[in-house]
Amino acid sequence: EWGYIRFRIFPQIFSSFVSLSFLLFVITALFYTGFLLSRTRERTIQDLQTNVKTFDFALRKIKESAILAARITAVNPNVREAIKRDNKEALHANLNALMFENETDFILAINPGGQVLMRAEDRERFGDSIAGDPVVWRALDGKASVTASAEEGIAIPQVFIKAASPVIDTTETGDSKIIGAIVTGYRLDLAFVDGIKKVTDLDVTIFASNTSAATTFTSPEAKIPLEFRGKYPRYY
Repeated sequence: EWGYIRFRIFPQIFSSFVSLSFLLFVITALFYTGFLLSRTRERTIQDLQTNVKTFDFALRKIKESAILAARITAVNPNVREAIKRDNKEALHANLNALMFENETDFILAINPGGQVLMRAEDRERFGDSIAGDPVVWRALDGKASVTASAEEGIAIPQVFIKAASPVIDTTETGDSKIIGAIVTGYRLDLAFVDGIKKVTDLDVTIFASNTSAATTFTSPEAKIPLEFRGKYPRYY
């Protein structure tokens, strides 16, 4: 009888040992997996924070460049004189030269009523009113400002960094008078995000509301930007 009991105990001990070993393996695997996931999550968050700071720094530098270009153009004596005399030929020549000199994407001169006097990038487009633009009425109120804005494009929306500065003239009595404003800035388009990726190796998507305006991501089906594959892309 004792031999029978001993024969029965050994398999039970072996089964218990195997079960305990398996349980310890599962617990260890779960703890290790949880540790790895936690470390991966922390690293991902740190990388995202670094990427956001890098892109934020790039935007701040662009805003600084835009407001500086607006102020330089607004105090240019040739631009001021052309605005006073409504000399469109001289105004376009000076605005166009300053646009290339400051490496901005556009420059507009406007009168005190918010009407466009001249566009450096398109001399045939003038006479329309942009008085409702916040940077414009701030500039006409005597305050230089810069902001990001979005406008509807033909196929996709366009996003801009836009700055404006008042053009101030001195009257015969010595008083200062606002005779117009300069609006200038940069397009945040495919060339911009491609430049960011080239320098930082970051993939970037710029949204105007819920629509992608520019992105470095490409579709798996074809090497074309996702914003051209539908109004509301599903992933980035």
